[in-house]
Amino acid sequence: MKEVILLTKTLLKSSMTQIQENNKSKNSFGKILLYLFIYLYIAGFVSYISYELIQALIPFKQEPIFLNIFFIAYLFISVIQSIATSLNSLFFSKDLELLLPLPITPKKIVMAKLNILIISQYIIASILLVPSLLIYGYLLKVNITFYIMVLFVVLLFPIIPVVLVSFITTIIMKFTNIFKNKEIVQYLTVGLTLILVIAMQFFSGNSNNEMTNEEIATQLINANGVVEEYSPFFVTLKPTINAILNYNSVTRNYQYWNFIYRKHNFLYSDIYNYF
Repeated sequence: MKEVILLTKTLLKSSMTQIQENNKSKNSFGKILLYLFIYLYIAGFVSYISYELIQALIPFKQEPIFLNIFFIAYLFISVIQSIATSLNSLFFSKDLELLLPLPITPKKIVMAKLNILIISQYIIASILLVPSLLIYGYLLKVNITFYIMVLFVVLLFPIIPVVLVSFITTIIMKFTNIFKNKEIVQYLTVGLTLILVIAMQFFSGNSNNEMTNEEIATQLINANGVVEEYSPFFVTLKPTINAILNYNSVTRNYQYWNFIYRKHNFLYSDIYNYF
């Protein structure tokens, strides 16, 4: 485990160094401001949408519907981002030629690379999960226990989707040639991202079209019906939402931690043994 942690730190430091080298130009400060602006813009947009949706649901006491829909949306975004990053890190990365000759088992290299993928997911979570859940807590006037639970959810929830997507991607890469062209992968990722952005803008435009809270709530309830049909396929969804809704319950918290622990053991044993 020490080797995995050390390799994770080395890969993370190497990634940061590469970013700094790419930004070594007269416009490096401008790029930093641009990244910061994009980060704040997306976080602000998510906060605004979350506020409007939760406000619409509060009069009808249907606030949990927001969590269902929002976490499904986050999982969709997480899957898209994980596909691109896992392919780049596990198959297209230039450091593989340097790492493989080292006296480190391939399994530990994969574990370290998956740790980097999880860290990258935390950036996405800080933009999407954190603002929306903070708005949720603010509007519902919850106590400090809720925010402690949110902290653990943000740290634990992204792990399983990342590793599962990486595992499935690896199987596809092993038996097919679908993703072996790096340019095709980049085009697909950009295309899916554009579709997602257009969908978000479309939804935002409709939500600002002088809709009443009752109309917004009706649309969300209808959408939640579809989410409920597909939620069993997302094994981490219901336990996470139940843990958030019952943040004061010791039993619910124990069930959530036990669930994450069992899934964690599965991922770090069976899947890593496959690699």
